[in-house]
Amino acid sequence: MHTINKLAVICLFSTFVASCDQVLDKTESEYLKIILEATCGEEDPACIAAVDGQFDSCHSKYEDDWDKYMNSSSSQEDKLLSIYMKELYGCIVDQDGDPYIVFPDHLPLSAIDN
Repeated sequence: MHTINKLAVICLFSTFVASCDQVLDKTESEYLKIILEATCGEEDPACIAAVDGQFDSCHSKYEDDWDKYMNSSSSQEDKLLSIYMKELYGCIVDQDGDPYIVFPDHLPLSAIDN
């Protein structure tokens, strides 16, 4: 019986940790969505609508790159985040298929939060 209790605690803890990871991932992706909407600016409601309508599918499309960034070492994280952001920005498009936002190559990634 003692072994069963240990297994139950391990299972509950594993479920809790997995749930926390999913919540953290969802929170971070929602934060990125807010950044993209802010990048559109208040004067471009079509861009904001495109971000709102296309973000989830674009994030899913490049989720492997997001996961690589999230699991990267500090020496690789800037490079991997840049790859993901360029893909994500290019995925949010207007009715003609042109990206609303282009991720600038020269922008330091720390400026994304500002």
